Amino acid sequence: MATTQHPSVVFIPGAWHLPEGFDGVREVLSARGYQTDAVWLPSVGAEVPKNLSDDTAAARHIIEQRVEEGKQVVVVAHSYGGLVGSGAVRDLGYVSRKVAGKQGGVIMLIYMAAFVATKGSAVLDLLGGSPPPWMDFTDNNYIHLSNAPNAATILYNDLSPSEQEKRIAKWAPMSKAAFLEPVSHEPWLELPCMYLIAENDQALPLAAQEAMASMLGTNPSYRCAGSHFPYLDLPEKVADAVELGAQQGLKRC
Repeated sequence: MATTQHPSVVFIPGAWHLPEGFDGVREVLSARGYQTDAVWLPSVGAEVPKNLSDDTAAARHIIEQRVEEGKQVVVVAHSYGGLVGSGAVRDLGYVSRKVAGKQGGVIMLIYMAAFVATKGSAVLDLLGGSPPPWMDFTDNNYIHLSNAPNAATILYNDLSPSEQEKRIAKWAPMSKAAFLEPVSHEPWLELPCMYLIAENDQALPLAAQEAMASMLGTNPSYRCAGSHFPYLDLPEKVADAVELGAQQGLKRC
């Protein structure tokens, strides 16, 4: 159970993935005294295609619940979820809410091997205008991984083949509309943000991560020798990054 001395943590997954993937790191953080939530993105597996705005609203709903409870909140956004988190924290920064006489607020947004996008940019723009070969864009409404070559080895290069198979079984189609809608908010202008760099990431190159980390101001980045999914192969390290983010955020309160 959480204690009042720790911020609440909200995890936002990336494309094709469900919130249960965070179970391991959530267990680690729970043992350290943190309350955690994980968002289910409407664009993942939806029968009627959803977009970035739908995902942002879903994440914001959970974040706002914790904020309205008076909690200090750390948001951790993975991969595509970086765009979701960017919009979901709009006007929820702890310091600005405190000035307005309100309790609770977001004290840190952590981009975990995630896209940091300036206003007007969509995921497809960040991919250079065309998807990599391990993403199957042939469906009119959805982006698939199951028919794409080497997707599992690229995404989970630090997991064993048997663990990769477990993750493949949980893949869900991703709404194409979510990759085409531009982000409309730059949260680093409003509240503290930091980057968790996964050094062995084969999906989002290290140089790209470092370039995006440099956009976030003076907050220190956290580095780990993880794949694109460090929360699966290195949950303890990700928990350490969350704690660092919480400490840095609390210094600004």
